[in-house]
Amino acid sequence: MLAKLKDTEAKTARPAPGKRFRKLFDGGGLYLFCAAREASGGANEGKGTKPGRATILRSWRYDYRLHGQRRTFAIGLYPQVGLAEARERHQAARKLVGLGKSPVVVKRQEKQAAKLGAANTVRAIGDAWYAELAPHKSEAWRKQARSWLDSKIYPSLGGSPIAEVKAADVLALCKGIATTHPKTGEYVRLTLSRIFSYAIRNLRAEHNPAREVQGAIVVPPPEHYKPIPAKSLPAFIEALDGYAGRLGTKLAAKLLLLTMVRKRELTEATWDELDLKHALWTIPGSRMKRREDHVVPLSTQALEAFKELKPLASGSRYVFPSLGRLDQPMSASTLNVAFDRMKLSTTPHALRATASTVLNESGAFRPEVIERQLSHIERNRVRASYNRAEYLEERRAMLQWWADFIDKPVNVVALRRKAS
Repeated sequence: MLAKLKDTEAKTARPAPGKRFRKLFDGGGLYLFCAAREASGGANEGKGTKPGRATILRSWRYDYRLHGQRRTFAIGLYPQVGLAEARERHQAARKLVGLGKSPVVVKRQEKQAAKLGAANTVRAIGDAWYAELAPHKSEAWRKQARSWLDSKIYPSLGGSPIAEVKAADVLALCKGIATTHPKTGEYVRLTLSRIFSYAIRNLRAEHNPAREVQGAIVVPPPEHYKPIPAKSLPAFIEALDGYAGRLGTKLAAKLLLLTMVRKRELTEATWDELDLKHALWTIPGSRMKRREDHVVPLSTQALEAFKELKPLASGSRYVFPSLGRLDQPMSASTLNVAFDRMKLSTTPHALRATASTVLNESGAFRPEVIERQLSHIERNRVRASYNRAEYLEERRAMLQWWADFIDKPVNVVALRRKAS
């Protein structure tokens, strides 16, 4: 095909005087379409507008015949698409026509695929997965999942079309994290696996590469700390009393022992959950491990600790606000750091087992009452719905006994004699 058009002609092309448009042919159906568009004159439009103010629009077009019909394919605007590029696109379009395909239809399909691809990235699918689950999950879950998405998954895979992510991509990401944090690496893999499963359920992916590498990351077994022996409780209380850190952290550790709740259930507590007048703390199901409201009767000692915390909260809705942000609760790791600084051979979580062991060994309380206080609720959900304040008075008496026991080291000696 002999090219007829020159680039200098394309630059200066404009319709002939008195004409609305002009076609400058390059050969093979390719041409530069020129049209003049008069500049808007506002209220004076049409009254003496000079031709020199007209805007010349130039676009590359390709006329072809397919299945007996004449059609036009818009290649692109000039000068965004230069002469050389227009010829390349023209040749590609001619090949499609030769195969019996319409370049107009192919271009439309490519745009639709690109648009769909943008909606099918790991980030888009991950955000959709998160939005569906978040309203039904605890605040702790929402914060942790959001953190893994934003800081671990998206920087590496966020822009990738989900259907193009390979098992090797997932493995490289998770292995890289696992070199320093094996547990986090496995949690990221699990999160990705759930995102891919969500994509498959919604017909936006066909396989789950995160599931294919299951077992590739070796997570060391958790280091379980035994409960504090009864005879060691006085030493623990002494270490806690002597802790040089924040008073709020010290009171949090004490309340963890007194109330037998889980760490996050305590650190994320809000003042509206507390009824100090009736010495009751109602933890909403949204913050409980088993999604059921949990009523905690407060001993005299626990009640005093909460009252002492009130001025320390500085007006925050949280009982234990973050040191730098009153609108955020204390970090879940704060108590662990405090225990490390006190050089304790136990963890905050082990305090629940400590209380359970001592109370069971005392023989003074029914096992089901102890289990209810630990929120080890019935699996039967119908029955569980009636358990929110079950054994309340027995649990109140039990927690008061437990608080008095902690306050009086002589009780430790009595319990040891009873056990022997």
